[in-house]
Amino acid sequence: MSHLGFINSALAALLLSTNLLAADEPRTTIVHAGTLLAVPGQDAKPEQSLIIVDDKILEVRDGYVAASDFEGSVDIVDLKDKFVLPGLMDMHVHFTLAPKRPDFLKTSDSDYALMAAGNAQTTLLAGVTTVRDIGATSAEAIIAVRDAVNDGTIPGPRIIAAGESISATAGHGERRGQRDDIADLVQSKAMCDGADDCRRAVRSQYKLGADMIKVHATGGGADPNGKRYSAPEMFDDELEAVVETAHRLGLKVTAHAHGTAGIKAAIRAGVDSVEHSSWFDDDAIEMYLDTGTYVVKTAYLQDYFLSRPQIPKRIQDMRRANIAIAEPMVREAIKRGVKFAMGTDSGVMPHGQNAKEIWKYVELGMSPMEAIETATVNAADLMGKSDQLGTLEAGKFADVIAVDVSPLEDITSLESVSFVMRSGVVYKSSETM
Repeated sequence: MSHLGFINSALAALLLSTNLLAADEPRTTIVHAGTLLAVPGQDAKPEQSLIIVDDKILEVRDGYVAASDFEGSVDIVDLKDKFVLPGLMDMHVHFTLAPKRPDFLKTSDSDYALMAAGNAQTTLLAGVTTVRDIGATSAEAIIAVRDAVNDGTIPGPRIIAAGESISATAGHGERRGQRDDIADLVQSKAMCDGADDCRRAVRSQYKLGADMIKVHATGGGADPNGKRYSAPEMFDDELEAVVETAHRLGLKVTAHAHGTAGIKAAIRAGVDSVEHSSWFDDDAIEMYLDTGTYVVKTAYLQDYFLSRPQIPKRIQDMRRANIAIAEPMVREAIKRGVKFAMGTDSGVMPHGQNAKEIWKYVELGMSPMEAIETATVNAADLMGKSDQLGTLEAGKFADVIAVDVSPLEDITSLESVSFVMRSGVVYKSSETM
């Protein structure tokens, strides 16, 4: 090697080592918040500073802290004219679905993954920094997208993935109406019959990398067995087997349930939350209160369906009649203190409109603060991640959003988020809009 070649190689090595050392140096960011709701449920405070090191909050201080108070390079984020709060969390999304793209148009796991990546970005930019994806069309696709978000390869919210839903044969999670030889090619490993087979189904999703489990206790709202008085889709021993197996693996369980009997069966089986819970009754409310089971209501979904002009009038009239019966029981559940965590069913409704669910909770009787809690502290508690998420406190992930108007005064301001940070990285600001 020539002397010049040796020098060039040495310089390259020096530059590489310098870059590696720089990458290892802590990255400090200070967020100046005009008003900060650090802990939903407590009072918001004026003129606060969030000190963030890498992806975590180091501390919260009164006043606007100067960069000169810290050594090294410090980034200042000026949100002095904003209302700042923790990133929202949606406990019920489907990133491998979208209302404008029927399922038959997607033919591969790659297609599902690309769709999920786009939906993830849309959701993050709406101010949602953590989601539970519960019931993917392709477990492989959603887990790949989850991992890519975690690696920083693509933008998106933190994803808690359930993989594919556990469902009985011919149940809500299976593609019905197909010839057996065709169905066998696309059949999910999450289909099961009998307690032993349902244990296998849970393990199949755990093996793929699922973070949690979703089970269908009833049919869907459009299914014959998804009505108010329908029997549960699974037998008690099957539901109990799903919950026991998942809990032994350290996974939480949520149950899709519309009918009253299915809701009660899921709670008796020990699920951690129930999705939709369309038809409460007094006994179900008491069971929620006794067990502490969460409701993930997806309450705005009915408003979305009513807004679609292509739905026939007779169906719209039927929905309005059902709402008139069901919503008073939701209001009663809220009044009596049933625990709610925010979830939208995005994928069935458009992605990026997540905050409409929070508005709906206010319409149903929650205070604005209580509604915000469903998407922050309550959601973190449901996931068992209160030590990491849900508030802006020391040691927690720096998931920060900002709006121009206080949501405590106008809850709809959460539908127009102007700043998004997840794990200390800014994805949306006035400079990027």
